[in-house]
Amino acid sequence: GGSATFRNWVAIGRNGGNGTLNMTGGSILKTNNNNFMIGSRDGTTGTIGTLNQSGGTIICNNEYWIGEAQNNAGAAFGTNNVSGTATVIVNNWIAIGREGAIGVLNLSGGSFTKTGTSGNNIEIGNGTGSSGTINQTGGAFNNTISETRLGTGAPGFWNISGGTANLGPLVFCNNSGCTNGTLNLNGGVITATEIRANQTGVANVSTLNWNGGTIAAGNGANANFLHNLTRANVQSGGAIIDSGTNVIRIAQPLLDGGGAGGLTKIGN
Repeated sequence: GGSATFRNWVAIGRNGGNGTLNMTGGSILKTNNNNFMIGSRDGTTGTIGTLNQSGGTIICNNEYWIGEAQNNAGAAFGTNNVSGTATVIVNNWIAIGREGAIGVLNLSGGSFTKTGTSGNNIEIGNGTGSSGTINQTGGAFNNTISETRLGTGAPGFWNISGGTANLGPLVFCNNSGCTNGTLNLNGGVITATEIRANQTGVANVSTLNWNGGTIAAGNGANANFLHNLTRANVQSGGAIIDSGTNVIRIAQPLLDGGGAGGLTKIGN
Protein backbone atom coordinates (compact mmCIF):
# COMPACT_ATOMS: atom_id res chain seq x y z
CA GLY A 1 0.00 0.00 0.00
CA GLY A 2 0.96 3.65 -0.08
CA SER A 3 3.40 5.16 -2.53
CA ALA A 4 7.14 5.45 -3.08
CA THR A 5 9.02 7.90 -5.28
CA PHE A 6 12.59 7.13 -6.39
CA ARG A 7 14.57 10.06 -7.79
CA ASN A 8 17.79 8.31 -8.84
CA TRP A 9 18.98 4.78 -9.69
CA VAL A 10 16.89 1.79 -8.63
CA ALA A 11 18.69 -1.58 -8.52
CA ILE A 12 17.13 -4.83 -7.30
CA GLY A 13 20.17 -7.14 -7.02
CA ARG A 14 23.39 -5.36 -8.00
CA ASN A 15 27.13 -6.02 -8.15
CA GLY A 16 27.00 -9.66 -7.03
CA GLY A 17 24.02 -9.18 -4.75
CA ASN A 18 20.75 -11.10 -4.68
CA GLY A 19 17.73 -8.82 -4.29
CA THR A 20 13.96 -9.40 -4.34
CA LEU A 21 11.11 -6.89 -4.31
CA ASN A 22 7.56 -8.17 -3.73
CA MET A 23 4.77 -5.74 -4.64
CA THR A 24 1.08 -6.49 -4.07
CA GLY A 25 -0.36 -2.97 -4.13
CA GLY A 26 0.38 0.72 -3.82
CA SER A 27 2.42 2.65 -6.35
CA ILE A 28 6.02 3.29 -7.32
CA LEU A 29 7.10 6.31 -9.32
CA LYS A 30 10.59 6.28 -10.80
CA THR A 31 11.49 9.78 -11.98
CA ASN A 32 13.47 10.50 -15.14
CA ASN A 33 16.88 10.57 -13.43
CA ASN A 34 18.78 7.33 -14.20
CA ASN A 35 17.30 3.87 -14.69
CA PHE A 36 15.31 1.07 -13.08
CA MET A 37 17.28 -2.20 -13.04
CA ILE A 38 16.36 -5.76 -12.03
CA GLY A 39 19.57 -7.80 -11.70
CA SER A 40 22.22 -5.41 -12.93
CA ARG A 41 25.41 -3.39 -13.05
CA ASP A 42 29.15 -3.76 -12.64
CA GLY A 43 29.38 -7.19 -14.27
CA THR A 44 30.04 -9.07 -11.04
CA THR A 45 29.24 -12.78 -11.38
CA GLY A 46 26.27 -14.00 -9.33
CA THR A 47 24.06 -10.92 -9.52
CA ILE A 48 20.38 -11.90 -9.24
CA GLY A 49 17.40 -9.57 -9.17
CA THR A 50 13.71 -10.48 -8.92
CA LEU A 51 10.65 -8.24 -9.00
CA ASN A 52 7.36 -9.98 -8.17
CA GLN A 53 4.40 -7.71 -8.84
CA SER A 54 0.84 -8.97 -8.44
CA GLY A 55 -0.87 -5.61 -7.89
CA GLY A 56 -0.33 -1.89 -7.75
CA THR A 57 1.31 0.36 -10.33
CA ILE A 58 4.89 1.03 -11.36
CA ILE A 59 5.52 4.11 -13.51
CA CYS A 60 9.09 4.44 -14.75
CA ASN A 61 10.03 7.62 -16.60
CA ASN A 62 13.49 6.42 -17.63
CA GLU A 63 14.93 3.15 -18.95
CA TYR A 64 13.75 -0.17 -17.52
CA TRP A 65 16.25 -3.06 -17.65
CA ILE A 66 15.43 -6.66 -16.77
CA GLY A 67 18.96 -8.07 -16.51
CA GLU A 68 22.05 -5.96 -17.39
CA ALA A 69 25.68 -7.06 -17.00
CA GLN A 70 27.94 -4.33 -18.46
CA ASN A 71 29.15 -6.58 -21.29
CA ASN A 72 30.12 -9.44 -18.94
CA ALA A 73 28.34 -12.49 -20.39
CA GLY A 74 26.13 -14.37 -17.97
CA ALA A 75 27.14 -12.26 -14.97
CA ALA A 76 23.63 -11.07 -14.08
CA PHE A 77 20.13 -12.53 -14.04
CA GLY A 78 16.94 -10.48 -13.90
CA THR A 79 13.38 -11.82 -13.56
CA ASN A 80 10.22 -9.73 -13.62
CA ASN A 81 6.99 -11.56 -12.70
CA VAL A 82 3.85 -9.56 -13.54
CA SER A 83 0.52 -11.08 -12.55
CA GLY A 84 -2.92 -10.38 -11.11
CA THR A 85 -3.86 -6.72 -11.45
CA ALA A 86 -0.33 -5.32 -11.69
CA THR A 87 0.33 -2.37 -13.98
CA VAL A 88 3.76 -1.43 -15.37
CA ILE A 89 4.15 1.72 -17.49
CA VAL A 90 7.57 2.67 -18.89
CA ASN A 91 8.08 5.96 -20.72
CA ASN A 92 11.49 5.12 -22.21
CA TRP A 93 13.60 2.19 -23.46
CA ILE A 94 12.89 -1.33 -22.18
CA ALA A 95 15.58 -4.03 -22.37
CA ILE A 96 15.00 -7.65 -21.38
CA GLY A 97 18.48 -9.21 -21.21
CA ARG A 98 21.06 -6.47 -21.86
CA GLU A 99 24.86 -6.34 -22.29
CA GLY A 100 25.57 -9.93 -21.27
CA ALA A 101 22.74 -10.53 -18.81
CA ILE A 102 19.91 -13.05 -18.88
CA GLY A 103 16.52 -11.33 -18.63
CA VAL A 104 13.09 -12.94 -18.26
CA LEU A 105 9.63 -11.34 -18.16
CA ASN A 106 6.86 -13.69 -17.01
CA LEU A 107 3.48 -12.09 -17.77
CA SER A 108 0.37 -13.94 -16.57
CA GLY A 109 -1.96 -11.03 -15.78
CA GLY A 110 -2.16 -7.28 -15.49
CA SER A 111 -0.44 -5.12 -18.09
CA PHE A 112 3.06 -4.17 -19.20
CA THR A 113 3.06 -1.03 -21.34
CA LYS A 114 5.69 1.07 -23.08
CA THR A 115 4.79 4.68 -23.85
CA GLY A 116 7.25 7.51 -24.58
CA THR A 117 8.46 8.24 -28.13
CA SER A 118 9.06 6.34 -31.35
CA GLY A 119 12.83 6.59 -30.76
CA ASN A 120 12.66 4.44 -27.61
CA ASN A 121 12.12 0.76 -28.34
CA ILE A 122 11.70 -2.58 -26.56
CA GLU A 123 14.65 -4.92 -27.05
CA ILE A 124 14.34 -8.58 -26.06
CA GLY A 125 17.97 -9.76 -26.03
CA ASN A 126 20.51 -6.94 -26.50
CA GLY A 127 24.29 -7.37 -26.59
CA THR A 128 26.83 -10.15 -26.80
CA GLY A 129 26.31 -12.90 -24.24
CA SER A 130 22.78 -11.81 -23.41
CA SER A 131 19.45 -13.47 -23.94
CA GLY A 132 15.95 -12.14 -23.40
CA THR A 133 12.73 -14.11 -22.94
CA ILE A 134 9.06 -13.25 -22.53
CA ASN A 135 6.80 -16.02 -21.24
CA GLN A 136 3.23 -14.77 -21.64
CA THR A 137 0.26 -16.80 -20.46
CA GLY A 138 -2.13 -13.89 -19.95
CA GLY A 139 -2.30 -10.15 -19.42
CA ALA A 140 -1.56 -7.42 -21.94
CA PHE A 141 1.80 -6.42 -23.43
CA ASN A 142 1.57 -3.03 -25.16
CA ASN A 143 3.92 -1.02 -27.38
CA THR A 144 2.12 0.70 -30.24
CA ILE A 145 4.48 3.69 -30.44
CA SER A 146 7.83 2.12 -31.37
CA GLU A 147 9.48 -1.13 -32.46
CA THR A 148 9.45 -4.29 -30.39
CA ARG A 149 12.70 -6.05 -31.30
CA LEU A 150 12.98 -9.79 -30.81
CA GLY A 151 16.76 -10.19 -30.78
CA THR A 152 19.12 -7.20 -31.05
CA GLY A 153 22.68 -8.45 -31.05
CA ALA A 154 21.59 -11.40 -28.88
CA PRO A 155 18.97 -14.16 -28.91
CA GLY A 156 15.39 -13.17 -28.14
CA PHE A 157 12.47 -15.49 -27.40
CA TRP A 158 8.75 -14.84 -26.94
CA ASN A 159 6.53 -17.72 -25.80
CA ILE A 160 2.86 -16.74 -25.78
CA SER A 161 -0.05 -19.02 -24.97
CA GLY A 162 -2.60 -16.48 -23.75
CA GLY A 163 -3.32 -12.80 -23.32
CA THR A 164 -2.76 -10.04 -25.85
CA ALA A 165 0.10 -8.11 -27.37
CA ASN A 166 -0.71 -4.76 -28.98
CA LEU A 167 2.28 -3.61 -31.03
CA GLY A 168 3.58 -1.36 -33.75
CA PRO A 169 6.26 -3.16 -35.80
CA LEU A 170 7.54 -6.50 -34.46
CA VAL A 171 11.12 -6.90 -35.73
CA PHE A 172 13.07 -10.16 -35.55
CA CYS A 173 16.91 -10.14 -35.50
CA ASN A 174 17.41 -6.40 -35.61
CA ASN A 175 21.14 -6.55 -36.34
CA SER A 176 23.91 -8.96 -37.32
CA GLY A 177 24.74 -9.94 -33.73
CA CYS A 178 21.37 -11.66 -33.31
CA THR A 179 21.66 -15.41 -33.94
CA ASN A 180 18.14 -16.33 -32.89
CA GLY A 181 14.83 -14.49 -32.81
CA THR A 182 11.96 -16.89 -32.09
CA LEU A 183 8.24 -16.37 -31.54
CA ASN A 184 6.38 -19.45 -30.28
CA LEU A 185 2.72 -18.52 -30.75
CA ASN A 186 0.59 -21.15 -28.99
CA GLY A 187 -2.41 -18.96 -28.13
CA GLY A 188 -3.50 -15.42 -27.46
CA VAL A 189 -3.62 -12.54 -29.94
CA ILE A 190 -0.74 -10.49 -31.32
CA THR A 191 -1.81 -7.29 -33.07
CA ALA A 192 0.92 -5.48 -35.01
CA THR A 193 1.36 -3.04 -37.88
CA GLU A 194 4.12 -5.20 -39.45
CA ILE A 195 6.03 -8.39 -38.67
CA ARG A 196 9.42 -8.72 -40.32
CA ALA A 197 13.05 -9.75 -39.91
CA ASN A 198 15.92 -7.41 -40.73
CA GLN A 199 18.21 -10.36 -41.54
CA THR A 200 21.33 -8.21 -41.58
CA GLY A 201 23.79 -11.08 -41.01
CA VAL A 202 24.25 -14.56 -42.44
CA ALA A 203 23.98 -16.07 -38.94
CA ASN A 204 20.54 -14.55 -38.31
CA VAL A 205 17.83 -17.15 -37.75
CA SER A 206 14.31 -15.77 -37.27
CA THR A 207 11.54 -18.27 -36.62
CA LEU A 208 7.78 -18.11 -36.12
CA ASN A 209 6.32 -21.35 -34.74
CA TRP A 210 2.58 -20.90 -35.19
CA ASN A 211 0.62 -23.39 -33.11
CA GLY A 212 -2.69 -21.65 -32.50
CA GLY A 213 -3.26 -18.06 -31.55
CA THR A 214 -4.04 -15.13 -33.81
CA ILE A 215 -1.89 -12.60 -35.62
CA ALA A 216 -3.95 -9.50 -36.35
CA ALA A 217 -3.17 -6.45 -38.46
CA GLY A 218 -3.48 -3.25 -36.47
CA ASN A 219 -5.02 -0.07 -37.83
CA GLY A 220 -2.91 1.35 -40.65
CA ALA A 221 -0.89 -1.85 -41.01
CA ASN A 222 1.85 -2.06 -43.63
CA ALA A 223 0.49 -3.69 -46.79
CA ASN A 224 3.59 -5.93 -46.81
CA PHE A 225 2.59 -7.30 -43.42
CA LEU A 226 4.49 -10.55 -42.71
CA HIS A 227 7.80 -11.09 -44.47
CA ASN A 228 11.50 -11.93 -44.52
CA LEU A 229 11.63 -14.45 -41.66
CA THR A 230 13.90 -17.47 -42.00
CA ARG A 231 10.95 -19.78 -41.35
CA ALA A 232 7.28 -19.61 -40.41
CA ASN A 233 6.15 -23.08 -39.33
CA VAL A 234 2.41 -23.83 -39.10
CA GLN A 235 1.95 -26.53 -36.48
CA SER A 236 -1.01 -28.60 -35.27
CA GLY A 237 -2.81 -25.64 -33.63
CA GLY A 238 -2.93 -23.85 -36.98
CA ALA A 239 -2.43 -20.26 -38.11
CA ILE A 240 -5.15 -17.65 -37.68
CA ILE A 241 -4.74 -14.34 -39.54
CA ASP A 242 -7.06 -11.41 -38.86
CA SER A 243 -6.73 -8.62 -41.41
CA GLY A 244 -9.20 -6.39 -39.57
CA THR A 245 -10.15 -3.55 -41.90
CA ASN A 246 -6.75 -3.60 -43.64
CA VAL A 247 -5.69 -4.97 -47.00
CA ILE A 248 -2.50 -6.92 -46.26
CA ARG A 249 -0.06 -9.17 -48.08
CA ILE A 250 1.61 -12.27 -46.63
CA ALA A 251 4.88 -12.61 -48.54
CA GLN A 252 6.22 -15.04 -45.94
CA PRO A 253 5.96 -18.73 -46.92
CA LEU A 254 3.82 -20.55 -44.34
CA LEU A 255 5.46 -23.97 -44.06
CA ASP A 256 4.15 -27.31 -42.82
CA GLY A 257 5.42 -27.61 -39.25
CA GLY A 258 3.61 -30.92 -38.64
CA GLY A 259 0.16 -31.79 -37.40
CA ALA A 260 -1.94 -30.45 -40.31
CA GLY A 261 -3.02 -27.36 -38.41
CA GLY A 262 -4.20 -25.41 -41.43
CA LEU A 263 -4.93 -21.72 -42.03
CA THR A 264 -7.88 -19.60 -40.97
CA LYS A 265 -8.45 -16.09 -42.35
CA ILE A 266 -10.78 -13.67 -40.58
CA GLY A 267 -11.43 -9.93 -40.92
CA ASN A 268 -12.94 -7.80 -43.68
